Amino acid sequence: MKKLLILFVILILSFIVKPSAVTTNAVYDLTSQIIKSECADILGNGKDETVILSGVNLGDGPFYENIKITVSDSKTGTTLFSITPTKNFGYEPTIMVGDFTSDGVCEIFYGALSGNDDYGYYYLYSLNGEVKTLFDYESDVSSFNAVYENWYKVKVFNDNIYKYIDISNNKENLKSIYNNGILVKEVKANVTAVNKVYPCFNYYLNSYTLQVGRKIIGVNPNDVIGYLVETYNYTNNENGIEKDSFIII
Repeated sequence: MKKLLILFVILILSFIVKPSAVTTNAVYDLTSQIIKSECADILGNGKDETVILSGVNLGDGPFYENIKITVSDSKTGTTLFSITPTKNFGYEPTIMVGDFTSDGVCEIFYGALSGNDDYGYYYLYSLNGEVKTLFDYESDVSSFNAVYENWYKVKVFNDNIYKYIDISNNKENLKSIYNNGILVKEVKANVTAVNKVYPCFNYYLNSYTLQVGRKIIGVNPNDVIGYLVETYNYTNNENGIEKDSFIII
C-alpha cells in the first residue's frame, strides 16, 4: 500500500508544471516617458523654451532607449526642434542647460552611461537657427600620449606640454619592465577615448566649460595609472573651442 501511495504521488508531480519551466513574455510600457525637463533661452530670442528629455524605460532600472531631446515653445507647446543623440540609449540619461559660449544663449549638454566601466555617451548641442553639435565624445580624439620613463614615472604629453605621474608605489607589479628603477625595455601607456564629461561653471568667464576625462592605462587593461582631465572652453567666435589646461588625477 505504501509503495502504491509513493507511485501515485510521483505520477501527480510529473504533471505539475514548475513555474521556472514556464516561458513568459514580460510586458513593458513602450511609451516614451519624460526623464527631465528644463526651461531656458535656447534660440536667442529672449524667451524661454522648454527642453524635454524623454525615452523608453524597459523595466524598473535606469536604462532607457529611443532617447530624444525636444525643444518646444513654452506657451504653445509647439515643437521647434527635435534632437536624437547618435547613441540614443544608455543608463541614467540626463540633460543640463547652460550658456557655454558666453553669448547669453544656452546650449544643451546631454550625457548617459554605457554601463561599461563607467564610460558614457556625451554631446553638447547649440540651436542657433539649426542644431549644431559642439561636442561629440566619439569624434573627440586625444592629442596626448603616455610612456614609461626611468625611476618609476609615466610621462603624459602632447606637442606642447607634459606632466609626470609617480608610480613608485607600484614597484612590485612593475618588475617585468624595471630593473632597480631603470627601464629594461620601452613601454607605452594608453590614453583612452573619452571616459566621462562634466559641465563646470567658470565664474571668471561667466559661462560653463566641459571637463573631459580620459583614463591612462598601464601595462595591463586593469592598471589605471590616473585620469587626464582637459578643460574645454567654448566661445562665440571663429576659434570655436579652446583646450586651455589639463590636469592629472
